[in-house]
Amino acid sequence: MQIPDITLDAIPAPATRQFAGQLLNLIEALVAENTALRAEVQQLRDENARLKGGSAKPEFTPPVPPTAPDHSSEAERRTRPRVASPRNT
Repeated sequence: MQIPDITLDAIPAPATRQFAGQLLNLIEALVAENTALRAEVQQLRDENARLKGGSAKPEFTPPVPPTAPDHSSEAERRTRPRVASPRNT
């Protein structure tokens, strides 16, 4: 935004001339601050985008639980397996 050149000497009242000068100085300071803040915001946006795209999340696969052992049927559980006794050998 460009403010047109204003000749403060063209303002007849000294108080009005001083007030207009102060307003122009304030506007100039605010425009400079706004420009600096816009540049900082853009810099932060660029850094944020770089950080988001720069390193992806590590992909972890959940551990697969071991499969459950095959359960025997009710009848198999009631019968005792025959184990060779040490005395018979």
